Amino acid sequence: MRALLITFLSLALLGAPVAGAAGPETLVAHRGLSGSGSLKYEIPENSIPAFEWAVAHETDIIDLDVQLSSNGTMVIMHDSTLNRTTNGSGAVRDRTWSYIRGLWLEIEGIDRDGDGNPDNTPYHPPSLEAALRYLAPIVKNPGSKTQRIALEMKGSGWTQTRVNALAAKLKTHGLLTGDVCVHAFSAAPLSYAKNAGIPSRGYVVGSTSAVPSPTTVKAYGNNVFLNYTKATPANVRAFYNAGIRTWLWTMDTYVEYDRALAVGPVYAWVVDDLPEAQKYLAEAN
Repeated sequence: MRALLITFLSLALLGAPVAGAAGPETLVAHRGLSGSGSLKYEIPENSIPAFEWAVAHETDIIDLDVQLSSNGTMVIMHDSTLNRTTNGSGAVRDRTWSYIRGLWLEIEGIDRDGDGNPDNTPYHPPSLEAALRYLAPIVKNPGSKTQRIALEMKGSGWTQTRVNALAAKLKTHGLLTGDVCVHAFSAAPLSYAKNAGIPSRGYVVGSTSAVPSPTTVKAYGNNVFLNYTKATPANVRAFYNAGIRTWLWTMDTYVEYDRALAVGPVYAWVVDDLPEAQKYLAEAN
């Protein structure tokens, strides 16, 4: 039944056949857990426990976001402000690491005491250093299912000097390799990453932006991150023919997975709830 649904979706919505259509090569645990997944399992996104959970559930790739604090410390945080995911406030770039590290992570939607604010979890925001100390031994372990990292440079302040420092930090942990895809929405940080010798780089396309040509993507990296709604069989095929790996973000329902599957084989799906995506692909096959 699911195969028939996928076929009809492909023909009716995308106008392309699904002969030979397959799921992604890899699944990416978005921020370890995020969105519905974070709420469902009660683990805050972009936290060491979220990464531990994703590894325990055999994700192929761990996704994390990195920003700069006011004193240059690399902090694991998605939003430009601290308001949504911690009990603090203000822009990440305006706060010191000593302030950020003392905050408690929160999960949007969990407010058991009814005070109108999310409850504190027992966890603090990690630095990139702390995340890499945990992840590096796992990624480098031949017996581990999780052997790759997707690291997004978020926010402002990414100069060549700071991207060089990021590359040096990866190198210190044995991760200045193709197993770590460093990506960004902005072209400048990707140029800095290229100059710094980071081998795997990704061009992230905004959900309202035009899809770039393979030539444009190749100028900055060898991966393209597309919102799943922007992907078509034609552009996915064009990127594949140019030697570019396509990552589709970010999905969390069967309807979204159906649409992603219908565009044809891609390198990766970025998902909020890893077990649900794994279950879907098992049923689809």
